[in-house]
Amino acid sequence: MSDLEQVFRIALAVLFGMVVGVERQWHHKNAGIKTTTLASLGAAAFSGLSTEWMGLNSNPTQIAAAVVTGIGFIGGGVIMRRGGSVQGVNTAATLWATASMGLAVGSGHYRLGTIVFVSILVVQFVTRAIAIRIDRRASNRAASQPHLLFEIEAEAPSEAAVDTIDAAWSRFGALPGVTTNRRAIQRSGSGLIWRGSFDTAAEPVSDLPRLEHEILAVDGVTRVESRRVTMDEEAPVF
Repeated sequence: MSDLEQVFRIALAVLFGMVVGVERQWHHKNAGIKTTTLASLGAAAFSGLSTEWMGLNSNPTQIAAAVVTGIGFIGGGVIMRRGGSVQGVNTAATLWATASMGLAVGSGHYRLGTIVFVSILVVQFVTRAIAIRIDRRASNRAASQPHLLFEIEAEAPSEAAVDTIDAAWSRFGALPGVTTNRRAIQRSGSGLIWRGSFDTAAEPVSDLPRLEHEILAVDGVTRVESRRVTMDEEAPVF
């Protein structure tokens, strides 16, 4: 392989890596243009070392495996846990794909390297728009389903009374368009507060007044109320 060919491979890997990094940089990710460019450059260099500069006794698959392992460490460094969410997985996957692109270019497989390069761009830009549309539709659907809290207060109810309330709640949850989430009971002295949250496909629910009337007739029940709440306000588990 001539010096000009070596320069061309490295330059092409650098160019592809830079373009791939634009999307990550645009969205202010930790691994942006510099990281993706260096990942592609390094992979191409190691690939070239394996195929050309180490002689006929070299094993290209060992170099490729080493590159994958190294990228795995880098990818693990950009994945972070914040609260209940995990961030950086997409960036780590981008680095992994970029390294494969660099390996292909560095070993002289320009067609494969270009296919991987174009595929990465399609995944980054096209699927991002699709994901945003899906998330938006899912959010709109969730917003259209009222989230309600059903609360019952009772004074000295018997176990049979609690079983009757639970049975009525189960029948209500089996209705079309109703999704019961969870129930909880808080006992206070001789009384209790029974809470259950649910989502509905339509509001008001035609069977809700019947449920309230049925539970009000249970021995010891003094109050029955349903109200719209946010997810953070829904019934705690006691």
